[in-house]
Amino acid sequence: MTRLRDMTERRLLAVLRHGGLIVPMQGGQAVYRGRDTRTQRIGWVSPHIVTRLKHEGHLVAHADFPERLMGAGLEMPGLDGANIRPPQDGRARPPHRRETLFAEVTKTLPGSALPVRLRAAAGRFRDDFARAARPDASRLRAGPARATTEPAAQVALLEAEIGTPAMRDLEDMLIDRASRCVAAEYWRVSRQAAGTRALSALKTLAEAYALSPV
Repeated sequence: MTRLRDMTERRLLAVLRHGGLIVPMQGGQAVYRGRDTRTQRIGWVSPHIVTRLKHEGHLVAHADFPERLMGAGLEMPGLDGANIRPPQDGRARPPHRRETLFAEVTKTLPGSALPVRLRAAAGRFRDDFARAARPDASRLRAGPARATTEPAAQVALLEAEIGTPAMRDLEDMLIDRASRCVAAEYWRVSRQAAGTRALSALKTLAEAYALSPV
């Protein structure tokens, strides 16, 4: 069975650009790799991302099933992420798992209070994101009546407070767990600047969650 993923905007756009669909299902928004809704479900997407992309003109209704959404105008730079080059000698090698940008940034901070607060904010963000995206995760914590509205509304309010650019950076860093070099390519900045930008987004998140006066 395919593991269903909580889709960030970046991953969702990559799927939609290759013919994917967003389909209402079980009180949530299911993501399909293609037009076959019997077998190609690969994840869930939070309504706040759907709303964001609608406002930016990147989603249109399916001609025959208007409740379903397709991608529109998705030729976006950096969408596919970092380029992966084959070894120069032509031999395949096992993949190297790089440290995430989040782990790299937080472990180099001085003292202990700030890293603890940023890790707490990151954990809460991941939990909120999952609850907003997945109907089953929402119900486990909030009960059926609140499952499809409150978690998504909370994440939408967070985005309104911290801004969409910071929200996108947090999705890349905390949900997709990008490494420093991948984040630098996504954001089209230097590796050093990627670390600075990541720390800024994390501090903004901690402030929004009232976890620290950073």
